[in-house]
Amino acid sequence: RVEDDLRKSQQSLANAQRLTRLGSWDWNLVTNELYWSDETYRIFGLEPQQFGVTYDAFLEAVHPGDRDLVKNAVDKALYEKAPYSIDLRIVLPDGEEKTVHEQAEVTFDEDGKPVRMSGTVQDVTEQREVEAQLRQVQKMEAVGQLTGGMAHDFNNLLAVVLGNLELVEERLDGDPGLGELVARAIRAAERGAALVHRMLAFSRKQLLRPQLTDVNALIGGMLDMLRRTLGETIVIETILESDPWPTLVDPAQLESSLLNLGVNARDAMPKGGKLTIETANARLNDAYAAAQADVAPGEYVMLVVTDTGSGIPSDVLERAFDPFFTTKEVGKGTGLGLSMVYGFVKQSDGHVSIYSEIGHGTAVKIYLPRASQAAEMKEEEVPEELLGREETVLVVEDDPDVRTLAVALLSDLGYIVLEAGNGEAALDVLEETRGINVLLTDVVLADGMTGGKLAKEARRLCPGIGVLYMSGYTKDTIFHNERLDDGEHVLEKPFRKTDLAEKLHAVLDAERS
Repeated sequence: RVEDDLRKSQQSLANAQRLTRLGSWDWNLVTNELYWSDETYRIFGLEPQQFGVTYDAFLEAVHPGDRDLVKNAVDKALYEKAPYSIDLRIVLPDGEEKTVHEQAEVTFDEDGKPVRMSGTVQDVTEQREVEAQLRQVQKMEAVGQLTGGMAHDFNNLLAVVLGNLELVEERLDGDPGLGELVARAIRAAERGAALVHRMLAFSRKQLLRPQLTDVNALIGGMLDMLRRTLGETIVIETILESDPWPTLVDPAQLESSLLNLGVNARDAMPKGGKLTIETANARLNDAYAAAQADVAPGEYVMLVVTDTGSGIPSDVLERAFDPFFTTKEVGKGTGLGLSMVYGFVKQSDGHVSIYSEIGHGTAVKIYLPRASQAAEMKEEEVPEELLGREETVLVVEDDPDVRTLAVALLSDLGYIVLEAGNGEAALDVLEETRGINVLLTDVVLADGMTGGKLAKEARRLCPGIGVLYMSGYTKDTIFHNERLDDGEHVLEKPFRKTDLAEKLHAVLDAERS
């Protein structure tokens, strides 16, 4: 009975060690015999009959860079009579590296002589990897908050710089020398504004305009631009999902991210090579999400950009997303390209990772959440209270495709629509037609008339008319460059039907009040 109970107890202990990946060992310091439990063998990837367990044999399995750490810990335990607790790397017979946590204490006899050392060893490889990822995420969050605050302040400073430079430029009285100096300063300030935009992207404080996006269609629309940008020495291949899920994402920012990745790939292939863009529907399971610090399990649209370039060393790979980190020569890189991609993907509730092998190339994987059915319905349906009641809208847009789209959307929303291709044609319509409720005009028109000037004339000809500007520039840029009055309504391109409906509703409410 005693022997049977002992076997059961030993089996129970072995099962517990296996489940927790926690092995035990015992070292007889008098006979120099070393005992390992079954789980300890499993952790080291060894078979008991193939391994003579001695202290020296154990040291051979320790990573060369950590052997002194182990020796010092053992010596300290023996001479200072204190237990130790350390992390160390071990190398398995197949070359795989693991991180283990080892704890040990020494037993001394009545004379104070060490006679036995006992300890445990636990495989903490995955735990340490997740902890490292969490530290990286926390670092990126902290840097992002700092960067966002700096970018906001720099935006204000650059607005003052650019505004005053333009005022100076207007007062130069044709001096070509001073004009060139001011022009250079303006160009430098505009480059600074572009850097600030990337900083805002990294810090996830940029204004995103998400819409249902077909990633295959977006990539197809970019191919010509990518080929021109990357040059003839780079072959571009696409492997696209036959029926990709839709994703709710800002298409302009996704295009910018793919272009950034393409340019990075080109730089890694100075003698030419191959760039492959893949899309696929992907499901990230609980196990994958648990192994990452900031990933939610679920359904994603995956985009993979792979090059056949030189690859990225592991020490550089760890810092690839850090803002301002670059391996390029001074003046040839801002270090914000990949950080912008990282910020955009995270702000879109996605996930991004990099895989690279020296001499074989690099693959960047972007996971964007699949759009839910609720999001698809939101994209397609406009609340009834935002629909038009046969009010009349005059659309002024020199791009015929954009004008046709705007007219179609307005008609669907229940508005009576008039259209004009430039400012002069719009003035003719305004003079001949009464009862126009809203002027929807591009800010910059092809015939030289600005949207602001047209709106001024429209208000003179049709008192009480509402005005809604549309532009591809941001609202801040429009107000700064076009000298629009505070309180004007602006619709940023590209826009969705719901955006148009909401803006028109606001304009009409403002005019009625």
